[in-house]
Amino acid sequence: MNLSEKLPWLTWKNVHLVAVACIAVGFIILAVGMAIIGSIVADLENPSWQAVVDLLSFPGIPSDACGISEPPTPPTAL
Repeated sequence: MNLSEKLPWLTWKNVHLVAVACIAVGFIILAVGMAIIGSIVADLENPSWQAVVDLLSFPGIPSDACGISEPPTPPTAL
């Protein structure tokens, strides 16, 4: 008994449709994830990398313990 006799719906067309659907769902999930991350970063009150690191760090572990410090301030114009 052939596989096509056991599963008549299993054709190359259906396999390709499932593959395209999986790729489309993956892109949608990726887009939603990127939108969530973007909104988290955009909603920060202090738009610096230090604030992003503080937001993503584990609670109770200060970011200074990781050796991360504030970037130097640029010189002011006279």
